[in-house]
Amino acid sequence: MSITPGKWKVTEIAFGGAKFDHQIGICSVDGKLIATASTIHVGAINAEANARAIAEVPTMIETLKAWISAEDMPCMKGEEMVAYNEQYHRALRSAKDILKRIEG
Repeated sequence: MSITPGKWKVTEIAFGGAKFDHQIGICSVDGKLIATASTIHVGAINAEANARAIAEVPTMIETLKAWISAEDMPCMKGEEMVAYNEQYHRALRSAKDILKRIEG
């Protein structure tokens, strides 16, 4: 099982020119609808936050994979340790960026 590949984005949902005020869309970069976040029971602010969180799933998966691969590196020294530190810190920066985008 895998998710829709590529980056996802939050968008308004509109069909035939009519905007749907009660739903926020999460789409792939090529415009395919992946999911919706409803504003009916949670309100617009929470629905937008939920949509931002859902849209970050592909990036979160890539960040987790980078962290895991950094942790799987064997004992190292010198240049290998430098490469490990760089990969670890890239993943850490990515995780911080994800949280900023989710929190708005």
